Amino acid sequence: MKFNYKLSRLCGTSYGPSALSSRRSFHPNVIFHPNGNSVYSPVGNRIQHIDLIHHSLQTLPFQTRSDISKIALHPDGRLLLAIDIDGYAVLANVNVSGDDGGTCCVVVVLHRFKFQHPVISIEFSPDG
Repeated sequence: MKFNYKLSRLCGTSYGPSALSSRRSFHPNVIFHPNGNSVYSPVGNRIQHIDLIHHSLQTLPFQTRSDISKIALHPDGRLLLAIDIDGYAVLANVNVSGDDGGTCCVVVVLHRFKFQHPVISIEFSPDG
């Protein structure tokens, strides 16, 4: 028998630091998709994709080792970089599909790596 369960909602604070992460500086950010129809928000060690047009929410199918401290989205909206408070990072390919770019459907983790020094800020180049 094969089960196909997907996590859809998380309990936790979407837009602010959690009480558990007071050991280091923790300032998660909320990122708008370039089309302006959706938002990515870290919740603990997961990321939620909030569709503002269709009023839906999807939890992306990957997680980091500890709470996420920083996230960045490529200007074309396909690459998402999430870094946790311990310096472990996840680079994922996020394909947003649908007629108006609203529904997040396919997420593939491309690489996991660790930074040697604390990450203060991350951002993709504006020209890609």
